Amino acid sequence: MQLTQVLYVSSYADEHGFDLPNFMKTLVLANDELDVRGMTLFANGNIMQLLEGYYPVVTEVFEKLRHDARHIGTLELLKKSLANFCLSETSMGYSSHELRLLSKSPHNISIFKLHPAEVERRICRSPGQVLMTQFAYDYAILERGLVA
Repeated sequence: MQLTQVLYVSSYADEHGFDLPNFMKTLVLANDELDVRGMTLFANGNIMQLLEGYYPVVTEVFEKLRHDARHIGTLELLKKSLANFCLSETSMGYSSHELRLLSKSPHNISIFKLHPAEVERRICRSPGQVLMTQFAYDYAILERGLVA
């Protein structure tokens, strides 16, 4: 069966991310059962998520996300076949502000501060890695006030 990487962007209905840990816990637990790995980046109400797994399962998970009322304006950016998994675990990168909102993370999600180097380290070289790293880089620039 063919491994597939799907990457999408969306806005989250709760732009401050107060409910995001609950949403991710539900999503990740469901994906663990389906052998889907993912990396989610969240900053200022914007989500970029990379999903990896076997084609029919990843496609099904993405379609459920596309129709989830908590996601607004979901746009698929990439669907690519893979020879091997590029993610070794399911993880989530938060901006500094959202990190402070987390009291604890689900046991099977690795949480990290949103930073381009950290994103790059967690995904093997792939088109998805390039786009995820760019999202983190753009956020880092905005956070530091280097862009108006």
